[in-house]
Amino acid sequence: MAALIAAPAAAPCRSAAEGASHPQQTLFEIAVNGRTIGREMMTVEEGGDSIAIRSRTAQQFGVDSLRKALDMTVDSYDLNLRNYSSIQNFRGHSLRRGLSLHDTVFTSYRDQDGRGTGDTFVRPPGHLFVLDPGLFASFDLMCRMLRGRAFERRTVNLVVLSSTADTVIATPLVDGGLVTLKQKTRSVSARRMTLGDEPGAYHLWMATDGRLLRLEQVPSGLRVERVSAPPRRARAAG
Repeated sequence: MAALIAAPAAAPCRSAAEGASHPQQTLFEIAVNGRTIGREMMTVEEGGDSIAIRSRTAQQFGVDSLRKALDMTVDSYDLNLRNYSSIQNFRGHSLRRGLSLHDTVFTSYRDQDGRGTGDTFVRPPGHLFVLDPGLFASFDLMCRMLRGRAFERRTVNLVVLSSTADTVIATPLVDGGLVTLKQKTRSVSARRMTLGDEPGAYHLWMATDGRLLRLEQVPSGLRVERVSAPPRRARAAG
């Protein structure tokens, strides 16, 4: 099961004074070794001083199906993480995850089939980012944070979630500059970034407006591609 990395860095966003906006929906297609295994629908809704991000995915691994959802809230101004929770159903087991964030420490909670545990960590300075297996919305959040930020190499703090023991690691993020990204029907200009060390690094391509266009991890054969969101169904007349 492909892993999710959430890796933000701070970039100015809309101010609270600009008010709420209509929810934005994004659809990602998830493939492994060229075979589509599922999709993820992400919804972003801005309101007041916070932004609510919800994501739902359904993936198929042979006879096993994965159903997973996340909910997180970030600050409107700098996209700093306020809270994070997810729930996963896989191979007959339910796994709930959550982060309780404070100024100098944070606690990660897990509940596996009704049995709960938690770990407390010193909170590193700067933004804190999440790695949660099977979900990819946080990569799009990372791109939104990096929009308009110039850098060559920086270090980001990741919370790596698992069903047993969580860890906090510092990992490099390298800006590869502008490249031409070939899509199914056209070629576009994109900013290419590398998260982590080779050979297991994640490669991201983002549009100039901060949208995640593609994510790849070569060893696992993973590719996550942004596709058009399905049109909303017309309300039946009555």
